[in-house]
Amino acid sequence: MKKIILGGVAAIVIAVLVAISVNLYSQPLSFTTNVNALVDGNTVDCYSSSSEKKGATYYDCGQCTRQFNSKGVGSTRTCATQN
Repeated sequence: MKKIILGGVAAIVIAVLVAISVNLYSQPLSFTTNVNALVDGNTVDCYSSSSEKKGATYYDCGQCTRQFNSKGVGSTRTCATQN
């Protein structure tokens, strides 16, 4: 019975360590992508919120993606696009 419990605990610990390592690996990749975009000059002004406006476009700061038929309003900053 102890072996089964210890095996289950070991499996959980391994699963948690794998999840942490995957998360740590993905963050530097995202950081590198953003730095490269900044160096390449692929930056735009983005907005924290929007209001509906037919024919307008803006960049949303959440994912730095272009949104259509809306205009950007609210806080603004610069974000790196993935062009």
